[in-house]
Amino acid sequence: MLPKSDAKVSLLKLNRIGDVIVLGIAFLFVFTAFSVCQNMASTVLPSGPVAFPELGSLYLAFALFNLFGAAPLVDRIGPRPAMFFAALTYTAFDFSNVVAIILTGDISKQLAVLIPAAILIGIGAAVLWTAQGLYVIKCATKATIGRYTGVFFGLTSAANFIGPLLTAFLLEAKMNKEDAFKILAGVGALGPVILIYIWTRPEPANPSAPIEPALKLEDKTPLFLKAFKIIVSKKMLMVAVLVYLHSFQQTFATGSLALFVKTDSPTDDLRTKLYIAAAYGVALTLASFSIGPVTDFVNNPTLIVAVDAVIHMGVLVALWVHPEPYNNLPLLYPVNIICAMSDATLLNQIYKILAGLFPANSTAYAAYKFHASSMIGICFFLSKAMLKEDGAPNMAVWVPLLGALFVGAILSTWVSTRGVSWEAAAGNKDEVVEVHADIVGEGVVSGVEENHTAKTSIA
Repeated sequence: MLPKSDAKVSLLKLNRIGDVIVLGIAFLFVFTAFSVCQNMASTVLPSGPVAFPELGSLYLAFALFNLFGAAPLVDRIGPRPAMFFAALTYTAFDFSNVVAIILTGDISKQLAVLIPAAILIGIGAAVLWTAQGLYVIKCATKATIGRYTGVFFGLTSAANFIGPLLTAFLLEAKMNKEDAFKILAGVGALGPVILIYIWTRPEPANPSAPIEPALKLEDKTPLFLKAFKIIVSKKMLMVAVLVYLHSFQQTFATGSLALFVKTDSPTDDLRTKLYIAAAYGVALTLASFSIGPVTDFVNNPTLIVAVDAVIHMGVLVALWVHPEPYNNLPLLYPVNIICAMSDATLLNQIYKILAGLFPANSTAYAAYKFHASSMIGICFFLSKAMLKEDGAPNMAVWVPLLGALFVGAILSTWVSTRGVSWEAAAGNKDEVVEVHADIVGEGVVSGVEENHTAKTSIA
């Protein structure tokens, strides 16, 4: 009798799924604080002179370190300690925002605190996501990566509603902003503590995971040059279209959509925006958990992206043509929820495609994060130019832009994945999943290797 395919094994029996769950919980605490600090930066800090330079510096450092340092560092020290030390930079950033709020009114001192902290967390983020990607992929196989990714991001995404709800609750209790953000920073500091447990666990090694050939392991080419080659490779540029779509979609949903809320009370506006952000987080969490089994069952990223495009663009067009979008919560909440579902869907497909095109390739995931973080940084700087005179998002710009990106993403996803076999081999538990050489290329293994996993790092 043939062994049961990993794709049909119950979730809790999957290889090292417990560690992935703990990892997701650790990231949940880290991003409970960070999500509020980032998404509410333009509300609690001067947006033009402070918030935008802070976030721009963060993502610039994130992009550059993904290119030059993340993969070599994670390869040298391993993903488990790398995640711990990288998470500490998030804690430093959270407390620097507390200091910046205390320094309200002194922009020069705020920048002196925030810019170094933003650069530090940018470096830390590059290391954190490189190490996280390696850890999860080494636990999973291509046949199960959707479920692993869904569980991890489902837990992590819960930060997007826990953080805003906690902050709103503290403000409802008449707590001032400084004390509320101190509590948030303390909650975020629990993440690195939990990551100590991951550090003590053995390095994961799924016997069904694909490996890199020995020849590639002996390659002395500097990893940052390997990353650069992959960044500009045809395969990665194809995936980058989907990555850019996700970056713009995420920037609109988390940074611009809430600008349709504008009353005469800044406190009421902040509270309403926090509740909208919380609704986004709930939808993102539920969608992240749900999309994993769906994507592994369908095994057709092109179809999933196309269906997402129809639904997503439908609500954006509705927002564009509505005569009264301002402070219209019955309209804004559904649009917000659909955007969150799209966010989860696109991110899941990105990870699935990368696992299919670049199996066990450390620098490929760092290259992906370079594309993602670079585009998010560009989006932040462009967002101001995509506002109307009254400060609301200009949907006459956003809708055609996102529509064009969806079309490009559907086409590029079809081209880049048409030669990928997503199913796990049925004959042997330890058989490597085959990927056609004309798509993957560059010496990727296509055969059987018994109980062997190469050392890699991915972002």
